[in-house]
Amino acid sequence: MFKKVSLVLFVFLLAFSHFFHVSAAEITEKTLQENTAKKNHSESQTLKETTDPDEKVRVIVELQEDAPIEKATEKGVTFKSLKPTEKEELQNQAKQAQETVKNEMSTEQIEADYLQEFSTVVNGFSAEVKQGDIESIKKISNVDKVHTVNKYKRPEATPDMKYSKELVQAQQSWRDYGYKGEGMTVGVIDTGIDPSHRDMVLSDETEPAHTEESVQEAVENEDLPGEFYTEKVPYGYNYMDENDEIVDNAAGASMHGMHVAGTVGANGDEENGGIMGIAPEAQLLALKVFGNDPEVEYTYGDIYVKAMDDSIKLGVDALNLSLGSPAGFVNADAPEQQAVKRAVDNGVLVSISAGNSNKFADGFYYPLASNPDYGVNGSPGIAEHSLQVASYENTYMDVDAVDYTIDGTEESAPFLSASSTHPSDYVQKSFEVADVGLGYPEDFEGKDVQGKYALIQRGELAFTEKTLNAQEAGAEGAIIYNNVDGIVNMATDASIEIPQLFMLKNDGDKLAAALQDGQDVTLNFNDGTATISNPDAGKMSTFTSWGLTPNLDFKPEITAPGGQILSTLNNDEYGLMSGTSMAAPHVSGGGALVMQQLDEEFGLEGTGRVSMAKNMMMNTSELVEFEGSYVSPAGRVRVRCSFMLPCLHRQW
Repeated sequence: MFKKVSLVLFVFLLAFSHFFHVSAAEITEKTLQENTAKKNHSESQTLKETTDPDEKVRVIVELQEDAPIEKATEKGVTFKSLKPTEKEELQNQAKQAQETVKNEMSTEQIEADYLQEFSTVVNGFSAEVKQGDIESIKKISNVDKVHTVNKYKRPEATPDMKYSKELVQAQQSWRDYGYKGEGMTVGVIDTGIDPSHRDMVLSDETEPAHTEESVQEAVENEDLPGEFYTEKVPYGYNYMDENDEIVDNAAGASMHGMHVAGTVGANGDEENGGIMGIAPEAQLLALKVFGNDPEVEYTYGDIYVKAMDDSIKLGVDALNLSLGSPAGFVNADAPEQQAVKRAVDNGVLVSISAGNSNKFADGFYYPLASNPDYGVNGSPGIAEHSLQVASYENTYMDVDAVDYTIDGTEESAPFLSASSTHPSDYVQKSFEVADVGLGYPEDFEGKDVQGKYALIQRGELAFTEKTLNAQEAGAEGAIIYNNVDGIVNMATDASIEIPQLFMLKNDGDKLAAALQDGQDVTLNFNDGTATISNPDAGKMSTFTSWGLTPNLDFKPEITAPGGQILSTLNNDEYGLMSGTSMAAPHVSGGGALVMQQLDEEFGLEGTGRVSMAKNMMMNTSELVEFEGSYVSPAGRVRVRCSFMLPCLHRQW
């Protein structure tokens, strides 16, 4: 029976694997088993070596007594609907219980550096303790569990919002139903937000849910660490660095959180270069969980939980977590997954990105039948009650453009920049061009490329090798043009110090032909831009994580634009990024619009509110096909269609 079920599952999963990249590489079961055995032995050995009882570990101590948010749920109400005196009483009870446990730890001579306290979504605290003391802590009265804290890496993205709104029907929803997120609040748990950006505003006629006065009152009464910033971003805090610097401003900052925030709710003037997000009149909470130290590329699970804890106190409607760790495991007792469940139970939609790891053994034809668990969906998005989001490609791309002159005739060509150095970093704007074929070292022999841009055709050598050869030859920059139609994301390297640009085939061929004919070619970088069609428009993004979870849940549940998305960056700037991180905010923003309607029409609360919003979006989504097979989860989110369900317009 087991073999029959495994075969059925395997054949079923193959239908979902057709659209992913495959290579000619082969692997045998014996090789995989040998490698797995070596890996397991290595990990086992490492584990033995690191279980030092005196080693400090970061833990969350969870108490047996229910968290305040659970007590509200048991009463059939949401935490934010409780009277201030009721909230205060529940939170004080939790804090007193935690203090009692801490005192007993002190009595037992258990050394601890206390870190975070949770008094809403979890009843407990985090601390650094000796590994050998964990069992003693578990024996203390009223302690339920001691969780080792997970570590999460800072999210990375490759730095068309204007077009992705149409794909999820946001504009049609604004026009036909009038919902733009008024009165709704979305918490962005990420790398930070720049509240001074020109697009981070509310319209004059919008009445905010949170005012400076109400936020200050919440900070005082709820013991919140953050403060009020602007009407659009009424609250923020840097939970990792424990300060008020909520802008992602470290050296080499990705501005990932700012990009996500813009997708959720930017409210710019598109006629004058600004952008609008999915819920432009919603307010955003800047819940910064990654610090500004460039040497610290991670955060911790207790930081996540603390940010969620505080967002519940502020009455958030939706949370966006465009982050996580790949190949997550479903553990219903994990604090992050418990926090997601309890938030959902209190009427908060939690939209989490699926991750950008495709699937286990990506690059091979199919996973082995003997290893059916090959999904690498990220955690905490695999939590049962989250709404996990996959990515598909945007319709258009806004990219940089360079003007070029061939014997006095001027034209323009779009390009993508891969390295950390951009042409705009230079004072000099005009450069000559030298054609160096495929970019082999011998292709540079006898050619003067000093101070010029090297024009290199894609093929045979790696992108980095071509660029490094140009750099070694003294080129000022490298332009690699495609040898087939379409675009690719070029690999780069930290040792590349010159601009590394990618150009479309037609434009590269034109420049190469002119140079081979002996014509003069000059590049002029004048900070121009161009809008080009995305050759993969409408397709599932090749990077998006997929596959069953370890407990056989279907994740992710829904799809949104995540490939080639233009959104806000710090200091009134904008940029393209790709990833499921860019897809999740389309859903949290869209979910805010749907819940706005549900609040007005039905007044739903708690789990019913979130379940209705999720079901509306999933049941009206559009399936994505590839070669005759459905490859999306429920499908591409369509917000306007959610409003059109007959059940919403029936006269009861």
